[in-house]
Amino acid sequence: MRSSEIRRVLSVAAVGVAIGAAGCGSSTRKTTSASTANPSTATKAYHAGEFCTKKKAALYRAQGFKCVKVKGSDRLEKS
Repeated sequence: MRSSEIRRVLSVAAVGVAIGAAGCGSSTRKTTSASTANPSTATKAYHAGEFCTKKKAALYRAQGFKCVKVKGSDRLEKS
């Protein structure tokens, strides 16, 4: 075999591998809502004295807490 034939064979093989790798699994990969959901916010149990944020006020109210400012930081207290 001459060097030009070897180069041609190697380039054809490299192109074939690249095409195979590019399409590998692209149509079969699926995500479900169970894998992307964030269950920690729905199941977290809050306790009095924990740090809190005003953004999660509805979550705190659902568990009987309110977010109040104590000594410069926001903390949870029983409603």
